[in-house]
Amino acid sequence: GGCRLPSTTLAAVRDLLPVRDCTVRAGELRAFRHAYMLNSLQGMRPVTVIGSHAFTPDFATCERCNPVLLGE
Repeated sequence: GGCRLPSTTLAAVRDLLPVRDCTVRAGELRAFRHAYMLNSLQGMRPVTVIGSHAFTPDFATCERCNPVLLGE
């Protein structure tokens, strides 16, 4: 929505990965293999469950992105 501040971490990950802006509804979660949490202090972390839908954790992508996202 319009009340959200722009994410600097999301902007940085756009330089590393193809990111698509979209709204994802609960019924659409099964179309995704992986999910991630982005945070300027923690970087990128795999999400394993949203509601009743489980995701395969993708640690490799997080490990590749985190040095850039966290300034390491």
